[in-house]
Amino acid sequence: MLTFDLHYHTNVYLTRPATRKKRLMRHLDIMKLNKLDFVASTEHGYKAPLDAWLYLVDVAKDLPTHIIPGVEAVSKEGVDIIFLYRNEDDFRNGLKNLKPFHWSVWDMKNVADATNAISVIAHPFTPGTSGIVT
Repeated sequence: MLTFDLHYHTNVYLTRPATRKKRLMRHLDIMKLNKLDFVASTEHGYKAPLDAWLYLVDVAKDLPTHIIPGVEAVSKEGVDIIFLYRNEDDFRNGLKNLKPFHWSVWDMKNVADATNAISVIAHPFTPGTSGIVT
């Protein structure tokens, strides 16, 4: 059986180096403890998701855990959608096209297709602004 966490936030954006290192070590401990095979780094689009992914890749370099590049992006409507990528190049390209509030949730499939991503509704049953339920 393979284990996945497809919605993982590193929460290191704008942290001081010492705080960032401490948080990353905690993430390492969590991945070791849970023996996760795959973790999708899905930091919010406005919190430097590429940096978050690179930090997580670095901290997990000696683990068998594969870190999937991804982003939790927000549509014009305020709905959070996760986009997962196969590799760094697709991820970088995707981030160029996923500026916060610049694309519609109705275009989610087209955005995913255009950027070679898999899309996931991050909070499908959350009423309010970040979920798909209204």
